[in-house]
Amino acid sequence: GTLISGSVGADDQVELFPSRQILRVRGVQSGGKTATRATAGQRTAINLAGIEHTALKRGMALATPNRFRATKRIDVRLQLLRAAAPLKHRARVHFHANTSETIAEAHLYNARELKPGETGLAHLRLSDEILLLPGDRFIIRQFSPVTTIGGGITLDAQARRPSAKDAANRTVFLETIERDDRVEILAAMIDRSRTGITQNEIAARTGWLDAEIQAASQKLIAANRAKN
Repeated sequence: GTLISGSVGADDQVELFPSRQILRVRGVQSGGKTATRATAGQRTAINLAGIEHTALKRGMALATPNRFRATKRIDVRLQLLRAAAPLKHRARVHFHANTSETIAEAHLYNARELKPGETGLAHLRLSDEILLLPGDRFIIRQFSPVTTIGGGITLDAQARRPSAKDAANRTVFLETIERDDRVEILAAMIDRSRTGITQNEIAARTGWLDAEIQAASQKLIAANRAKN
């Protein structure tokens, strides 16, 4: 597959999703040749120790151990094709992201139906766990007949169960994520947290590097909008 971010080399430990197994990298190839390390953007083959090849399935992903979490609930920005049929609230669709495929139920925020060519915020409840992060793109296909009807972008990959009482606040939160201001996103995450939020939790929910989290945190602390 393609290495999306970071790098990987022999003897590194990796976590296999969605099974959460911790495995050791026996060796790496890139461009058909043995490599010391592969970096983001390269087509990469990884030889894993501690697992049979028959246990590996299409749609699985590797990541830094204990960094991320698979999910079955995501909040997204949906875009329907102009030629698509209307998408009704709670409709079931085929969901495709990277090499993963599952069934999803679409809960539309602030609408009972999404019309052809329209865009809207939605909550997708996935039938199977998938490793996704904010910014990951996906395609949706009609449940039957199976035709492509649209796609979108993941906004919150660790979304809560939809609540009518929280719908307005949820919409504001998702619109903050869309603006891609990391200081404001972190402030919104803190505001929505009941007990505070750890650096590990922020990393799991955003995919940000530690240095990026610390930079956003320091700006909030300097503005008296957060505490250590």
